[in-house]
Amino acid sequence: MSSQGGHLISQTLSNVFSIKYGALALLVLQNTFLVVFMGYSRTRSTGPLYASSTAVAIMEVIKFISCLMVVGYEKASIVGLYRTLQEEFFAQPYQLLRLSVVSVVYSIQNNLLYYALSHLDAATFQVSLSCVLIVVFTLIPLSLSLSL
Repeated sequence: MSSQGGHLISQTLSNVFSIKYGALALLVLQNTFLVVFMGYSRTRSTGPLYASSTAVAIMEVIKFISCLMVVGYEKASIVGLYRTLQEEFFAQPYQLLRLSVVSVVYSIQNNLLYYALSHLDAATFQVSLSCVLIVVFTLIPLSLSLSL
């Protein structure tokens, strides 16, 4: 392998890692601000509270439209977007059913998030969520691997 080829590979890997870590940092910030702003909007005492189910539905519609725009941009046409939707979703009903189950569970999770933030302050919620995630992603897999 020439030095130029090795430099190109290391530069490509560097770009991939910087994109991954940049995306991770943005997701951490987004999740943190989401919890803080949702908690603030649910605990302020002036006026009636908005319906959390409506907020979740609007959030999902916005994400769906955003995804359609990204796929349409990648395919460079409405026809390409239609073909992609036809091939990936409608031609595979079992895959569509699997995605629907995940979507329903995710909507329930978001409604529970609003419920939790209505009754807890944002800091308590974040600490509780961190404890649950530590248990789920470290202790349970560790105990499974130790018991084998």
